[in-house]
Amino acid sequence: MPKPMTRPRIVTFSRRTDGGLYIDFLVDKVRKGSTHVPNPMTGKPYTVSLRPEDVALLSVWTKAPNLVVPALEELRRTYRERLSVFVTITGYGGTWMEPEVPTIDVALEGVRRIREKVTVSQAVVWRYDPIVLTERTFTEQWHVENFASLCQSWKGLTGRVIVSNVHVSGSYEPVGRALAARTASQGDRLRLLGYADFVNLAYRLKAIADAHDISLGVCCSPKIAPEHTAQVGLRNTACVNPIDLAAMNLSLATIGKSRNQRKGASSLSYAECTCGDTIDIGATHTCQHGCAYCYANRSRAVLERIEATAPWLSDRVLSSD
Repeated sequence: MPKPMTRPRIVTFSRRTDGGLYIDFLVDKVRKGSTHVPNPMTGKPYTVSLRPEDVALLSVWTKAPNLVVPALEELRRTYRERLSVFVTITGYGGTWMEPEVPTIDVALEGVRRIREKVTVSQAVVWRYDPIVLTERTFTEQWHVENFASLCQSWKGLTGRVIVSNVHVSGSYEPVGRALAARTASQGDRLRLLGYADFVNLAYRLKAIADAHDISLGVCCSPKIAPEHTAQVGLRNTACVNPIDLAAMNLSLATIGKSRNQRKGASSLSYAECTCGDTIDIGATHTCQHGCAYCYANRSRAVLERIEATAPWLSDRVLSSD
């Protein structure tokens, strides 16, 4: 039996993989009241309680919302209104950029079914992330038209969309090289956006989102300068933010700010993560979507299958040694 947490925590499943792919694993661990998690740096396990009294909010992150739907009834019985779903839909799904991700139509049908069951305001959040530009296929105009179409489909289903620039600098340089190579293999060329170009594009997207009653914010990349917040209203935002928490009768003052997410890097123009304090129960190297820009699976082959009853998302035998 896991020890109670010192205070209820926001549990995410997952920033490290796709929660939809392992939704049966999540349900199994919710029933058991806890799960083991591999430390992303050392690989050693630690235990996270999933008992309702220890979970302030369970947040499922996925590009395959259709896979989450069958588990919603049980998750809602356990956590009631303290459940949120972050859904990434970019329009890359089914292309060489995201070869195993559901297409827009399949993903949106999943969102609609989720919205029928998860009705709390701000509980379903859209991520249009990351923004990747290429010279031929995913051009700036493609993004503007694609985003406008998606906003029309998302209207009434969410009040927020989160965007960010693709991460290819600093520790993410291997991602940039792999992404450039994948793009070249398709007869295209990667186009990296500098700060000014990204702000211009993000502002165009914000105007479209505003017209559909959807609030747009930028995640940690890049850090938005105060003058652009003042001039055009573009700002960095927390994925798990005070407005969302308040809608679920939770308080950032009680939860506390994030301790384990991005700290910010001025040299790379990354903003600090300002999410409520979260603990993630996923694991890298387990997503099977094959996205060209992914950093979580870059160091080894993806696992083919992990049983729902496995003690953790790993192909290694659980050991505390």
